[in-house]
Amino acid sequence: MAAAFHEDTSRLVTWASNRKTSDLALQHADVVSFNSYPGWYGGGPESVVASWQSDGAWVAAHYPTKPFIISETGAGGISGNHSANRSRWSEEYQALIDTLDA
Repeated sequence: MAAAFHEDTSRLVTWASNRKTSDLALQHADVVSFNSYPGWYGGGPESVVASWQSDGAWVAAHYPTKPFIISETGAGGISGNHSANRSRWSEEYQALIDTLDA
């Protein structure tokens, strides 16, 4: 990370952390970036908004001067797999999670 700062001080330094709140290097980032898949890996659609709110609150409390971005999120879906009750792997479930992530 020091090399990145040294090479070009005009660019922000970040990475897509999948360790989230346990990432010990976040103090060195200019921007806190999380990869997470609430509603897909653990929990259902009802967990998505609360998960991102919790992560955002944690970042605000621990790194109040740093921006927070969601660097990767979503759910899997099989093209052409449809389900009236939005079951996992259906395009409808994927769309629901993607909408909640937005």
